[in-house]
Amino acid sequence: MSQTDHPDSPVQGHTLGSRDQNYYFETITFKVEDTIFNVPRYHFERTSEIFATMLTLPSGDGVQTEGQSEQNPIVLEGISSVDFRALLKVLYPLGIFLSARWLAIEELHKHADLGVVERILLARQYDVEGWLELGYATLARREHAITPEEAKKIGWETAFLLGQVREGAMLRWKLSYYGADLDEDDGSIEMSQKYGTTPVSATLDDPTSPFGAGENSALLGGNRDTAVKRATKREGKATMVSSVSNLANTIIGSGMLTFPLAMASAGIIPGMFTCLFSGSVAIFGLYLLSLCAARAPHRRSSFFAVAQMTFPRAAVFFDAAIAAKCFGVSISYLIIIKGLMPNVVAALYHDLSSSTPPAWALSGRNWISLFMIILVPLVFLRKLDSLRHTSYVALFSVAYLVIIVITVYFNPLEGMPERGEVRLIHFTPSFVSTFPVQVFAFTCAQNLFPIFNELRDNSQRRMNMVIGSAIGSATLTYEVIAVFGYLTFGSTVGANIIAMYPSTSLFIAVGQAAIVVLVLFSYPLQVHPCRNCLDKIFHAGEVEVKHVARAVGEGDGEEEEDEDESDADHAHGEMSPLKHTLLTAAIVISGFTIAYFVNDLQLVLSFVGSTGSTTISFILPGLFYWQLTRADRNRNNVLSLGALALAIYGGCVFVFCLAFNIYQVIYPAESGPAHAHFH
Repeated sequence: MSQTDHPDSPVQGHTLGSRDQNYYFETITFKVEDTIFNVPRYHFERTSEIFATMLTLPSGDGVQTEGQSEQNPIVLEGISSVDFRALLKVLYPLGIFLSARWLAIEELHKHADLGVVERILLARQYDVEGWLELGYATLARREHAITPEEAKKIGWETAFLLGQVREGAMLRWKLSYYGADLDEDDGSIEMSQKYGTTPVSATLDDPTSPFGAGENSALLGGNRDTAVKRATKREGKATMVSSVSNLANTIIGSGMLTFPLAMASAGIIPGMFTCLFSGSVAIFGLYLLSLCAARAPHRRSSFFAVAQMTFPRAAVFFDAAIAAKCFGVSISYLIIIKGLMPNVVAALYHDLSSSTPPAWALSGRNWISLFMIILVPLVFLRKLDSLRHTSYVALFSVAYLVIIVITVYFNPLEGMPERGEVRLIHFTPSFVSTFPVQVFAFTCAQNLFPIFNELRDNSQRRMNMVIGSAIGSATLTYEVIAVFGYLTFGSTVGANIIAMYPSTSLFIAVGQAAIVVLVLFSYPLQVHPCRNCLDKIFHAGEVEVKHVARAVGEGDGEEEEDEDESDADHAHGEMSPLKHTLLTAAIVISGFTIAYFVNDLQLVLSFVGSTGSTTISFILPGLFYWQLTRADRNRNNVLSLGALALAIYGGCVFVFCLAFNIYQVIYPAESGPAHAHFH
C-alpha cells in the first residue's frame, strides 16, 4: 500500500499531529444482521478482555484486524439489530453525542466568509437541515431578491420556489400590518412596488444563529421543496399586543386581591420591595426560558423540547408536574366562580331590583354549568393567540378593579369598617404566609413557550419587550392595589380587598362580577398548557427522540417529514384532531366534575400549586439555561451563575412552601390568614 493510500499516512506536504489525550476516539465496527454499526470502542475494550485483546492485535500485511473497517467488521450472530441498537443507546446516549456534533457544526457560523448560499450548500452536503431551512427562510425574506449567481448555485427550480414564497410573504405582511384588502395576484406586485422590502422576522434577528436566526436548530427531513414550505409555514402570526395580553392575563388573577393583606403584614416599604423583588425574579426566569426557547427546534419550543436537550430522562416528569399544576389551577378557577356567583347575583338583585333572586340563580353549580357553554369553545382553540380577545376582556376587568380600589380610597363608601394602623415598616407573623402570595403571583412560565412560538417576530429583543411589558403591568397593578387597599383599611384589611367593600353599591357589585369575568377567561389559559403537556406524556417517546436528533443534524426521509408536519411540539397545536379532542375533553370533564361536587380543594391545590409554580418559574429556567451553557466556552459566566442562583432560590422556596403547607396540615388553627393563589 502506498503512502497516499494508507489511512494512517500523512497527506503529502503535511505531517501528522499528536493525538489529543481526551478527544481522539478509535472505533469498532460490527455487523448485526444486515446493519453496520461503527461506534467508539472504549466501552468494549474496558469491559471485555476478548475485545481488548482482539483490538490490540497487530494487522497483517494488507489485512486489517477484524472490527476496524466496514470491509472487515465483527459479525455478531444470533443477535437482532434492534436489540443491539438498544444496547448502544445505553452505552452511547444519543443526546450527548448529537449535541456535541451540533456544537461543532455550529462553530462554522463564526467564519465570516461563509455566506447564506455557502451554508445552504454545506447543509445539503452534510444533511444539516437546521441550516437548510434557515437558509431558505433567509433568501426568501431578506430585503434584496435572489441574484442570478445565487440561483445558479442553489438551482433554478429552488430559486423559483423561493421567489414564490417571498412574494406570498410580502403580501401577508402587507395585509397583516396595513389591513389592506388586495387580491392575491395584484397584491404581491403592489406590495413589491410600493414598499420594496419585507420585514425580517425573529429567525433573522438573533446573531447566535448561523443565519442570524433566533434558534440554533430546526427539524430535519425531506427534500428542499418541502423544507422551503415548512420554513415558512411555521412562522408565527401573533402580535406584540396579543402576546403581552395573553401573558399578562396568565399572570394577573384573583390573587391580586390579597396584596393589601401582604402589605399589611410587613408595612408599605417592605411590601412594595417584596413585590418588586418577586417581579424581578419572575422576569429573570422568563428571560432565561426565552433564551432556552431560541435553542429549541424552530417554532417548537416547550419545556419538553428543552428538557430533551438538557435532562432528557426527566422530560416526561417535568411535563407531568406542569400538567398537574395547570389542571389544579383550572379546577380552582371553577370553584372560585362557583363560590362568587351567588354573591354577585344577590348584590346585583339588591342594587337593581327589590325582588328576591330565584333559587336557581343562587346555586354556584348552576352557574359553572352555564359558563361551560362559553368555556368549551374557547378551550378547544388550538393556538394561544386565539384567546387574545378574551384576554382583552379579562384585563379590562382588572382595570375596573383597580379603579374601584383607587376611587374608594378617595371617596369612602358608607358602611365601611374603620381604618386600622398604617405603618411604613411593620413585620408581623403573618408575613410568612403572605410572602408566597407575592412570589407566585407572577407565575406564567407555562405559557411562555407557546407565546414564543406564535409571536410573529420572536427575536430576543421582542421577547424581552413582551416579558417586560407583561410583568411590568402586573407589578404596577399589584402595587397600586396593595398601596391603596392598605391605605384604605390599614391593619384591618382582609384577604379579599373587594369583599371588604359594602356590596350595597352597584359600583362594587359590578366589581365582584369583574372578578368572575377575570377568572372565567383565565381558565382556557390553564387548559392550553395542560393539554400540551399531556400530549407529551401520552406521546410515543421515540418520536420526540427523532425530533431532537433531527434538530441537531441527524436523520432524514419522507416518513419523518410527515411526522414533523403532524406532530408539532407546542408550536401550533398540530396534534391529531382526535387526540386534541380527547385530551381537551378529558381535562374539561374531569375538572368540571371535581369543581361541581367539591367546594374546597385549598389544601391539595396549595401543595400542587406551590411546588409546581416553584418548579416552572425558578428551578427549571435556572437549570435549563445552566445546563445548556455549561459546556459553552463563550457563555456569559454572570448569566450562568445567575441561572444557577435562580435554581437554588427556587429550591429554597420549594422547601419552604412544602414545609409551610405541612405545618398548616398539622396546626390548621395556627395557619396564616391567607393562601397563595397560584397561576
